[in-house]
Amino acid sequence: MPAIKHYFFAAVISGIEDVFYEAGYTITVCQSNENYEREVINTRALVSNRVAGLLISISQTTRKSDHFKMLQRRGIPFVFFRSGL
Repeated sequence: MPAIKHYFFAAVISGIEDVFYEAGYTITVCQSNENYEREVINTRALVSNRVAGLLISISQTTRKSDHFKMLQRRGIPFVFFRSGL
C-alpha cells in the first residue's frame, strides 16, 4: 500500500479487514511510501511470515516485477488494485 494517509487506502483497508475477518483471516498492512525498494522489502517480509496471499497496490516507482514473479513461483496468490487518484 503506498500510503495509508490517503482516504482511498484507509477506506480500502477498512473494507478488506471487515471481509477478511468474516472469512477467518487477519490482515497485515505495509506501506511502501511510493518507494520500490520498500515494496520489495515488505513483500519479502510478508512471504517470510507465510501469508496466505497479498493484495497489492504498487508504488509509483515500481519498474521491475521480480518480487511478484517470486510470489508466482511460490504459489502465493496475489491481486493488484489501484486508486483512482
